[in-house]
Amino acid sequence: MLVVNTGDSLASDPEIIRWVRAGGQTPFAGVTGFDVLVLSQSDLWLAQTQGLIGSLPVTGTVLLSADVVNDATGQLVVKPYTLQTVRGYRLALLGLTGVISVPGFHSLDPVSALTRAMTQIRGKADIVLLLSNAGPEVERVLAAQAPGLDAIISGGEPGLDRPERDPATGVCLLRTGYAGRAIGVARLTFDARGHLQRCAWERRLFTVSQ
Repeated sequence: MLVVNTGDSLASDPEIIRWVRAGGQTPFAGVTGFDVLVLSQSDLWLAQTQGLIGSLPVTGTVLLSADVVNDATGQLVVKPYTLQTVRGYRLALLGLTGVISVPGFHSLDPVSALTRAMTQIRGKADIVLLLSNAGPEVERVLAAQAPGLDAIISGGEPGLDRPERDPATGVCLLRTGYAGRAIGVARLTFDARGHLQRCAWERRLFTVSQ
């Protein structure tokens, strides 16, 4: 099982800020409860105002974005993907931030950024999941134009009570909704070659008491 957050994690959790400021010296999942995070515009703005931009690459294996570039260096702010092994499968997790408005940074075209990241992981992964903060319109375009992608997981509105699958590519789209009001539980079934066979999705809404 993997626990992921598709954006605004730095902006909402002071423990993550302390972890980044300390240089990531303790196990990340133990601090946050998450295995992988996506850099959002709010995260980037907070990192800039807190003087943490130089520390972000330390978290590169768990804080991801394939499309946010630092104007001063011309380089991505964090790593575009991470590779893991889960139940014998080689799994690639890619991050996408989407359009940003933060001085000193710009975002790449999402289709180009995803294509570049997919090229980098070619031959390294059996399963490819995109964790996205780019929005539903962009994500539907990506689902239709990204051969080799298995699923897109995002946190934007509107949340999906059922998974969507692109009719041409079969990419599964999963979306929880914003601001900690829901969590999504995905159960993805793959064959021995890593081909997606079944995509099940449950969105659990929180009440005030929870």
